[in-house]
Amino acid sequence: LVMGELSTLIDTINSNYVSKEEYNTLAKEINSFKLDVSKQLKKIASGGTNPLDNKSNAQVAKDAASLFSKKKYADAIDAYEHLIKKKYKPAETHYYIGESYFQLNEYKNAIAYFKESAQRYSKASYKPKLMLHTAIALKKTKDTAGAEQFFQALIAKYPGSAEAKKAEKFLK
Repeated sequence: LVMGELSTLIDTINSNYVSKEEYNTLAKEINSFKLDVSKQLKKIASGGTNPLDNKSNAQVAKDAASLFSKKKYADAIDAYEHLIKKKYKPAETHYYIGESYFQLNEYKNAIAYFKESAQRYSKASYKPKLMLHTAIALKKTKDTAGAEQFFQALIAKYPGSAEAKKAEKFLK
């Protein structure tokens, strides 16, 4: 009798609850949807014109950095995307969009922007962090081999950095 009740309870749990993986997928879709809605609302509110067009690139970059530091990643992405269109500091701009997507757990987008940033400027001061976050993003997207390569490359290229120490922990 107890086993039958337990079996029924397990069946109820399996049919009524969402797995962690399903929940994470849903959360990512919701974040992406919110980002799209935010962009559309801003476009409508501005009458189709971009209010960032009235600011200097340097001011937009300053505002974007402020939004990023306040963890307003969707808004920061909008500002950084504007800077990309203006060809303003493209390596750094791509990096910060990648970081924003990374913080939003949108790892595939993050990887694409990190790659573009790295291709544009290989000697950037943020390169160790870019490599670490690329490796973590690859790991999160189930590209274990790619992640391992990035962790190893980070350790080899920046052996004394805090990021290399974190990479070593990931490899263990």
